[in-house]
Amino acid sequence: MGHDRRAHPRGGAHPDREGGEAVIEFIVLTVAVVVPVIYLVLALSSAQAGVFAAEAGAREAARVLAADPASTDIAREQVELVFADFGLPPPTEVEMECVPSGCSGPRARIRVRVSTTVPLPLVPAWVGDGGLLPVAATSETLIGGLRLDG
Repeated sequence: MGHDRRAHPRGGAHPDREGGEAVIEFIVLTVAVVVPVIYLVLALSSAQAGVFAAEAGAREAARVLAADPASTDIAREQVELVFADFGLPPPTEVEMECVPSGCSGPRARIRVRVSTTVPLPLVPAWVGDGGLLPVAATSETLIGGLRLDG
């Protein structure tokens, strides 16, 4: 009877041996998993906003130019307006061309390509192009809208 064991309601001789370690492990594990997931959601949201803006801008510019191929300024303004709606700066490049050149013929169509870069969230500017995600979209439509040539 040389050992003095104190009984604990849950049983065991040393109940406080791991006291608080489970809570710390849970907090560390949660931070290690949740923070990267939140960043991934933010990065994907930024990238998707850039893709949506580029696609919508190219489509709207192509619609404007299909009605009047000479209204390139209005088409550029439409692209910039779409980007502003998504909270993004104006695109870096907007290319507009007629196929075939001269915009004439029964199958004449207008092609618009919008290119930009989307900054990844929380990436400092000194990283340079490593913090930018390139995004581009192209839209093509018949000049004059829908044609039923048979």
